[in-house]
Amino acid sequence: MLALTVFVFCSAACVGGEALKVKPGVEGTARSNYYQAMIELKGANYLQASTLFTLVARSPSYVKYGALAQLRLADVLFLQGRYRAATVKYAAFVAAHPSDANMPYARFRAAQAYYEQLPSDIFVLPPSHEGDQTVTHEARRELSRFIRDFPISRFTSDAQRMLRQTEQLLCNHELYVADFYQNKNKPRAVAWRLQGAIETYPKCALTEENVLRLGASYAKAGSQVDAAKAYTLYIEKFPKGAERARLESKLRKIKEESAPKAPPKSSD
Repeated sequence: MLALTVFVFCSAACVGGEALKVKPGVEGTARSNYYQAMIELKGANYLQASTLFTLVARSPSYVKYGALAQLRLADVLFLQGRYRAATVKYAAFVAAHPSDANMPYARFRAAQAYYEQLPSDIFVLPPSHEGDQTVTHEARRELSRFIRDFPISRFTSDAQRMLRQTEQLLCNHELYVADFYQNKNKPRAVAWRLQGAIETYPKCALTEENVLRLGASYAKAGSQVDAAKAYTLYIEKFPKGAERARLESKLRKIKEESAPKAPPKSSD
């Protein structure tokens, strides 16, 4: 998983030089508390940081540190591993500040918070893709939306990497379920799962083996039309595949069998 790093923009959170000068009044108090909270956050003193950020977040709307503090409260939850709560906080920030310069950051961290809830053994042990995949679908949805909305963001490459891993897990789950139904001798269910995986996750599922299984499963289920579509897919995607000649023969046979029969000649 990605290292837990808080991305802090200097214009908003750097401490040094002029930034240490405290202005009088509400703005100055909020600023002072915000920077002190940032020090606590950097030191992993999350309780103290959260207390100070909460105080700053209650500032009047004209105080810019109020919005920043709301965002940092989400970061505190994220860094504590409270990912579900963090997604709620990030979403609240985006809803309240849709034009804020930090909105893309909040969107990315919200998507990452879903990703961080995925099992840590994604590509090692079967249990990762045997369980409930609700949060995996949520991670895929949010990562896809972020990449669509911010294609050139500084966070896009990380989001793309997370999305690839998320889709791999979902693909593995579909193939696992297909294997389950195959062991139960339910060829149509096998075919449906394989079809869904191939169409939704082609980078993972569109392999010679899976397309062959798709065709064989439809054929076993008695759906020759769907089997023919699978054979055609194999020939199109794997023109040099070892099974091409055999499948072309099957296609010719299906075509012959489905061709309308000529009426018998009259005896007159």
